Formats: sequence, C-alpha cells, structure tokens
Amino acid sequence: MKLSKLACAAAAAMALSFSSVAYTAPNFYVNTDVMASGDANINGTDTDLKTSSFGVNVGNEYMTIGYMRTEYNFSGSFDPFDSLNKFTVDLRAERALSTSLVGYAGVTLGTLFEDDISLGDSYNISPRLALGWTFMNGMTAYVGAYANLNAADNVFLPIVGLKIGEERDHGWSGSIAYPATRVNYRFNKSWSADLTYLTINDTYYMGDDIARKGRLSEGFMREKSQGASIGVTWNTPLGLVLSGGLFTFFDREFKLYDKDGNDFANFETDNCAGAYLRGSLYF
Repeated sequence: MKLSKLACAAAAAMALSFSSVAYTAPNFYVNTDVMASGDANINGTDTDLKTSSFGVNVGNEYMTIGYMRTEYNFSGSFDPFDSLNKFTVDLRAERALSTSLVGYAGVTLGTLFEDDISLGDSYNISPRLALGWTFMNGMTAYVGAYANLNAADNVFLPIVGLKIGEERDHGWSGSIAYPATRVNYRFNKSWSADLTYLTINDTYYMGDDIARKGRLSEGFMREKSQGASIGVTWNTPLGLVLSGGLFTFFDREFKLYDKDGNDFANFETDNCAGAYLRGSLYF
C-alpha cells in the first residue's frame, strides 16, 4: 500500500491524505506495486497472519484511478477472510489564493469489499481540505481536515504539516505531516532515497458466508495500523521509474462489525516486516 504515496504498500491509502496533493506527477503516469510481509502472530490465538498485495493506478495531476487486491494468509484455526479488494478514484485540485496562500481540495471515492461490490455497503468517501502558507522559498506550512465516510463507522482526522522543497530537486524534500509523512533525498538525476510513515484506516464490506463468518457475514472489517518504509528509486532516462525497499506494519488492529454496523470483536497482531517493488511509467 502506498497509502497515498506510502512506499510500504501498494497504494492505498491511496490518496486518502494531503500528500496525494503534494506529490502529484505533472504528466500521465501508470504505477504498479507488489508487496509481501512476513508472519505476524494474532495476539491470544494460535494463528499467524501474513499479507501480500498487488496494486495498479493510473492518473495525472488532477486524478488517479486505482485498484489494489490484498491476500490475507491465516495459518491457524482463526481464518475469517482470504482476500480484499479496493477500487478508488481520487480527484484533487489546488488554487493560489494570494502570493503566499494556496488552497487544496480533494476527494477519494472508493468501494472496498471482499467478494461482491454493493455500493450501498462497500462505499468509502474521503473528502479533504487544506490551506497552505508559503513563508519562505521552498517551504509551505499547511493545515486542514480529512474524513473517511463509510457504512460502518466514520472517521475524522486533522491534516497538519510542513512541505519542504520539490522532489525533483537535488537534496532534501518532503512533507512532514499527520496523517502522512514522506522525506526524500535526491542524490542526482537518477537516484534518490526516501523514508515514509503514515496511518492506515480502511473499512471493507465482507462476504455473506455465514457458516464461516458468523456475525461478520455481510458486515464490515476495519483495518487500522501504522506503517513505515525505507526505499530507493532509480529514474531511468526513458521515463521508467523503479523503486524497492523494506517496510513494517505496527500497532495493527482489525475491528469487526456486524451488518448493522455494530462492532462486536477486534484482534491485534504483532509487528511485521516485508518488502515492496514498484514500477512507474511517465508519459
């Protein structure tokens, strides 16, 4: 999920935060991401969990269309689901309000589900607004708000942070912020390295296999965690950008809701680590 631009996973979060405005590409692009994590024990059970995912998104400065599929491999008797899907369309814009003020706006429209798309149940709507103040060359402070609206349990978060420099320039750049932070260092035209952190907060509509799921049948699962990654990027002369690195998930919790939106159980996992690869083509 590159949870907006999170390097540790295929995209997810995809544009759920202000960083999706801060790091848009000026031209049309196609990204593909793959990732895999090691085993993480589910606290209080005999079960380990490991995940793998594949994601693809296409877009430009104003819009991104994305898909991600995540496989959940449970090793023990506790086995509530196998794979989850996410389709998203992210729309964004920015406008100069004065010589030093910029307004940012965006919305992510998505459907997150296990087996069947049911828009009345699997919808996710994530609007965001922020105001940026450029107080010196190459530095912008911003503040705003973000929401994730879904059929189970809505979430509201602040957006606060500091944007430094431009990613295409040599040296340090990035966005130090909540809920997403990315710091990049460009060595030269071809090579750069980055550190990324952000929160993950996704709610999926579950399948109707009542024999397997019990109260979770036609209910919801919310995955909450924090992620961090370190990676390197090679910018080839032909517009192809290749990235790879290591990531970790921590403070990871899965919250279960019945079909009426009532939470009835949750489970947590140990921290886990993994690796990711990404390819991006710019036109």
